[in-house]
Amino acid sequence: MMYPIFAGTVIFGVVFLLMVFLVPQLGQTMKALTPNPPASTMALIAVSLVMQKYWFLFIGVPIVVVVAALVTAKSSDDAKYWIDGMMLKLPIVGPLMTKIILARFSTYFALMYQSDWACSIASTFPKKSSVIASLKKGCNASAAKSTTVPASARRSRMRACSRHLCCAC
Repeated sequence: MMYPIFAGTVIFGVVFLLMVFLVPQLGQTMKALTPNPPASTMALIAVSLVMQKYWFLFIGVPIVVVVAALVTAKSSDDAKYWIDGMMLKLPIVGPLMTKIILARFSTYFALMYQSDWACSIASTFPKKSSVIASLKKGCNASAAKSTTVPASARRSRMRACSRHLCCAC
């Protein structure tokens, strides 16, 4: 997950620098050469001028939002659950995170189910999302009884839906 964050930051930085420094100069040249530039060019120049005037908002607001979300997530379990749920609903990142989490979960779960290991090993599942982590509660409750994964899955009636794991307790 670090690579997409790094790549996104670099791309945002390059586009920001182009919009703040290069596009205004090209806009002046374009207006001088062409008396009536196309509407899309005028819109790009207008957005560039807004970004040039309010550059601090385009840098500061995303940083403040991310820091506030991290602080809120650390202070409240409900907020962490809500933020993780929203992350899983994002257009591009959400399906990718869901697939990664469920692939890791199903790998560990299949190994434990196949070998009939004790359910206490379920606490080693990846904890990338509190939404997915909430699915482990039934299995962790059975860990105190030292039941096996298949018995615990039958007891909690865990089933796989078409899009995600569900617990029909």
